[in-house]
Amino acid sequence: MVTFSYALTQIDVSKCNLIFNLNPIVVILLAGAMLKEKVTKWDVICSIGAFLGVFIISDITGSTTEIKEEIFGISLASISALFTGLQFILMRKLNEKETVHYLL
Repeated sequence: MVTFSYALTQIDVSKCNLIFNLNPIVVILLAGAMLKEKVTKWDVICSIGAFLGVFIISDITGSTTEIKEEIFGISLASISALFTGLQFILMRKLNEKETVHYLL
């Protein structure tokens, strides 16, 4: 959440939330790799389309300094989405090994 909060200071709130909410797509891709769940070719194609769509909508324009800040903010929001997706995968993996009680 630190990366998400800092990304909010660098880019628009709508853009930051849009990128952060890619975490279900990240979960789909990581579940195939880490949990051995079946990932179909349509899952991969749609995931790529979702990532491309979000980054096209991000619309990076402005001066060189503004573009650097924008790219930095987008990177932070992407890292936040990645780690949130990873958190869900690890909670599932941990839950398979032992009984874990957690609050979301």
